[in-house]
Amino acid sequence: MTTAGAERRAMGVAGGATRRRVMGIAGTGAAGLLLAACGGSTGPGGSSAAPAQFKEVVTLDFAHRWEGVREPLIQQQIESFAKIQPNIKVSAQQLFCSTGENCIGGMDYGKITTQMAAGTPPDLFMVQSPFAADYAARGSLMNLNDLAKRDKLELPKTFYPALVTMGTYKGNVIGLPQLSAGDTPYLFMSTQAFQEAGMDVNKPPTTWEDLVSMAQRLSKRGGGAGGFDRIGMDFPTNPFIHYAAKNNVKILSDDATKVTFNTPEGVDTLQWMANTAQQLYGQNQNRAAFMTAAAAQGTGGGRAPYYTNKVGMWNSGVWHFFEIKAEKEIHNPGFQYNVALLPHNAKNAQAKLNSLADVVWLYSVPNSSKKADAAFEFLKHVTMGEGNRIFVKAQNRPSPALKINEDPDFSKDNPHWNTTIKKALEIMTPLPQTPAWAKVSAALTKMQNDALNGTSAPREAIAEAARDAQLAIDELKR
Repeated sequence: MTTAGAERRAMGVAGGATRRRVMGIAGTGAAGLLLAACGGSTGPGGSSAAPAQFKEVVTLDFAHRWEGVREPLIQQQIESFAKIQPNIKVSAQQLFCSTGENCIGGMDYGKITTQMAAGTPPDLFMVQSPFAADYAARGSLMNLNDLAKRDKLELPKTFYPALVTMGTYKGNVIGLPQLSAGDTPYLFMSTQAFQEAGMDVNKPPTTWEDLVSMAQRLSKRGGGAGGFDRIGMDFPTNPFIHYAAKNNVKILSDDATKVTFNTPEGVDTLQWMANTAQQLYGQNQNRAAFMTAAAAQGTGGGRAPYYTNKVGMWNSGVWHFFEIKAEKEIHNPGFQYNVALLPHNAKNAQAKLNSLADVVWLYSVPNSSKKADAAFEFLKHVTMGEGNRIFVKAQNRPSPALKINEDPDFSKDNPHWNTTIKKALEIMTPLPQTPAWAKVSAALTKMQNDALNGTSAPREAIAEAARDAQLAIDELKR
């Protein structure tokens, strides 16, 4: 199993679909299962005092989805915790999956939901923030506010504030972040492609106009699939919500009860995306044809075209640095690149450079757990303590905890650490979390596909998506 495959599934990809598509389509079935099985009321979040050292032996059931190269890291986290709390024994349950209606982001939510319905959930488990909101809406997650207050933890100062917001539902902290968010603000640029086009890879685009014009210069028309020998940019690997955020568009109201993306700026964003796809590829289908064919050549693989001079620019998340490190050895050991932040719409004076964080992996405590104090000790270890440092350092990716990211070893391993990566973390903007996100995401996915493939005009497509998304949110009130 490759590092890339593990990471892509971790961020929610199955069968070649993007995480947003899985959340929007397959996630609908999982959301229904969650709604049917969860019950009870949100608890107070634990007792009033926890000992510094547990004197009696407690065994915690801990569920996660990490497989492959990350599974040994989980064991290292458990071993390091045993040195701090030797009487808290952690029994890890791996719930990785690759297919199935309830397999979202590589996590088998079907098993978790079944265990909750039976009253036998793990004491701590891994969950993506939109699904945590779904569980919390049914009263199945413990409110961690009191435990954090008891331990004098100021969560917005411990973690990046956007991540705390995403782990909060109606004022209750329902989970702590184990990783930084699954946002995709980075623009990766192939040094070879830039050099062949007579361009400087150290001068990235700073506006949407720059992005399109540079992609056009990097493109090479030819006899390949879709009429190309190289495409200037794999566009749009980011969905609408991320470009919209860079054009002063809010997707949902702060309380996640209202759809807010059907605005003139929202329409302009979708129109720009459709125009860009047409300018770069003639028609959007040509891009898909080219990428499919290029991925089947040579050593093969979905991201192989990035390393083999078939794509000039593409965007991804912070996990891609780890992917590049492993995958270039397979496809092109001499591969070189630069990275910058994907630009915002500089023509809009209200738009700002930002990074929309739409989902984050959390660790949450079920409301029915009778071992909340012990679970919270391990939770702190794997989200803000040495256990978290072990997990992220091995992957050279940022921690959700600010203090851990000040470790100078991180910048030694990644020359982009103190500039691009830290900047992206600082400009994270949280997407309000809602239990209806699976259906909202499905409406947005259909909207984007219809607009880019020419099935619907952007104005009509966005109006339909806004209507369907609002209906999904309103269903929660019934």
